[in-house]
Amino acid sequence: MADDVDTLVAELRTIVDLDATAALTRLNRKHREMCAFSRCYQATTSIGVTVADDATYALPDRVVEVLEVYVDGAPYGKANRRDAYAYSQGRLSFDGDGLWIGSEDSDITLVPTPTEAGLALTVFGALIPPDLAAAGAAATIKIDLDFFDALVDGAAATELRRIGEGDWQSMEAMFTTAKEEQRRRVQRRFHGPGPAQIRVEGYTA
Repeated sequence: MADDVDTLVAELRTIVDLDATAALTRLNRKHREMCAFSRCYQATTSIGVTVADDATYALPDRVVEVLEVYVDGAPYGKANRRDAYAYSQGRLSFDGDGLWIGSEDSDITLVPTPTEAGLALTVFGALIPPDLAAAGAAATIKIDLDFFDALVDGAAATELRRIGEGDWQSMEAMFTTAKEEQRRRVQRRFHGPGPAQIRVEGYTA
């Protein structure tokens, strides 16, 4: 039988004395931590609709990193903060429907400023996944299958540290190692190994 959320809850409860609700809470916190760190859960989410003559829009807390922005279904290119100034001075040119600029205040700025209200705003990016739920299928657990044990270890470490019992340091170390390996996998999965040199016989050595 495939692992699911209830399986992980049951495994956690064999390590620490928690009821099912508390065990699920511990798993959820570590699951969110691993997903946020590794950027392994990538999906599209709505951030609202345009407001006429308003260029800046707040991102929901569950957005970890924005990769793409769409306005009424049209893709906007990524720009930097210096481009916003160039645009304000009438010195910025670009192809396509528009640009988006990220900020340190967890919002994005659209260029040009929307003049029409009610257009759908969506982003594709790394997100905090929906909370795990009792009886949830394995597909709701957004980390790789071979990291399920590390997720349980991490959740157990949190509880053991709280009550001052057991070797929680070793369990937390296993979780941290798995979290880093999940991050590396995501990099390889979505970005590949990088550019490769191509040799053409007769032209390159």
